[in-house]
Order: sequence, then C-alpha cells, then structure tokens
Amino acid sequence: MKHYTHLCLAVTGALLSGVFANAQIKSGTIIVFNQTTSDFFIAADSRENYDKLPPDDNQCKISAFQPSHVIFANSGITGYISSGSSDSVQTWSAHDEAKIAIPQKWPEPIPANATEALKVLTVLWANRMKDRWQETFLAHPEVLRWVTVRQRGGPITKGVFAIAFKGRIAIAMVEIRYTNAGMTAVFYDDMNCTAGVTICGIGEIEVVSEHLLQGPFMPDSDEISRLIKLVELTATEDKSGTVGGPIDALKMSSDGTITWKQRKEACPESQN
Repeated sequence: MKHYTHLCLAVTGALLSGVFANAQIKSGTIIVFNQTTSDFFIAADSRENYDKLPPDDNQCKISAFQPSHVIFANSGITGYISSGSSDSVQTWSAHDEAKIAIPQKWPEPIPANATEALKVLTVLWANRMKDRWQETFLAHPEVLRWVTVRQRGGPITKGVFAIAFKGRIAIAMVEIRYTNAGMTAVFYDDMNCTAGVTICGIGEIEVVSEHLLQGPFMPDSDEISRLIKLVELTATEDKSGTVGGPIDALKMSSDGTITWKQRKEACPESQN
C-alpha cells in the first residue's frame, strides 16, 4: 500500500485595489495537484475573502488553455485593480499575464521537450509579472511598503504551470519576489509531484498536511478524487474560514486532452 507524503507551499491569495486607503483585500485559497506518468491532476476551492465584504465563492482559480495544453493556477497577491482614469496603473492580474504568455502556436524554434517548453512559458510570465509589479510600485510606493510588510520577505506571487508536450507532462512553479535589488523571479523547474509519493499544494495547506501525515490517504480511490477530498476537508476543517465554495477539478493527459471532473458554470472550459 502506498503512503502519500506531501510537498506543500503555504501562501494565501490576494488582490490589491488601486484606491489603497480603501483597499479590498482578497485572500484564502487551497490548490492541490499531482501527476502520474500519463496525467496531471489539480483541484481548487472557489472562495475569495474581503476585509469589508462577504466572501465570494465563485472565483475561478484554475485556468485551462486547451489549444496550448497548459494549466495555470496561482497564489499570493494575484493582481491590481486600477482606481480609474486618474490612476497611471491599469488593472492587471496574474491569470491575464499567463494568458498573454501562453502561445496558441509555438514560434520557431519549437522547444525540444516539455521541460524546455515550460521554461519558455514561465520566463515569459515571470518577466511580465516583474514588469507589472515594478510599474505598480513606482506609481504607488505605499503599495510597495504594504506588500513588503505583508509578505515578510517571502514571494509576492506564485504561479504553477503544467504542460503536456510531445507526449510528456512537466510541472513548474515560479515565485515573484521583491528584494533590495528589485524584482526577481525564482524558478522551480520540472517539479516532482508524483502520485503515490508527493501531493503538491499552495495556499491554506495545514489541513492537507495533517491528513497526509496520518498515513495512506484514500489509497483505493483515483487521484482526482483524492485531491477533491483534500479540498473538501480543508473547507470543512480549516479554522480560518477562508476556504470554501464549489470545487473545480480537472485532469490533463500527456496527449494534451483536458477533462474537467467538475467545474462551475462561471468558469470557462478553456481560456483560449
């Protein structure tokens, strides 16, 4: 019987408002994922929490790019909402930057394998994210001060990418950070999230960790069912109350086929 251990990375989600004095901060997420030799699996909750408004349980935290055979999810501070025409910074989000970075058709030279293809995407996304954060910080120094205090030297934004390319699946994660030297990106290429060995996750992962440490977790169930159950348990047992809402989950096969196990109507089947 296989024992399911874990590699989990803890960061909550948030979105900054351009009217910083009256900012509405969105937070709370649980995203878990893993892979076999032929498939990638991911599940996420739907709740975003605000400091002055009721929770929103209809957020789409998983983006599927069917023609490109790419899945994207992210945590941390996920974007910026412009305060209007007087704001020099336009509204942007990590998901929109991923949509721009992910090509519908690969330009020449075509990457040799899945790892190289994913590296192209993550570098493009990281560069765009660094630019977005840099222009936001230059226009709004108060945002920089708030972010550096909140993140306590940790990453501002994390992006998780999975790709099916030339018959193989690769997973990578990127951390966008601010240091004294400016904006930087840390890349974790070709992550090992092998089912039966590791379950990877971002967000409020304490409940996930507790259940995985108890021993084999649902050893007779399929991979996607395990992930969905871990999200369900987090929504039920997490004491912060920041996780909840419907659960979205999908499988991507090594041939690029993306199959949603469950998906809210508000969330598109594919982003491109």
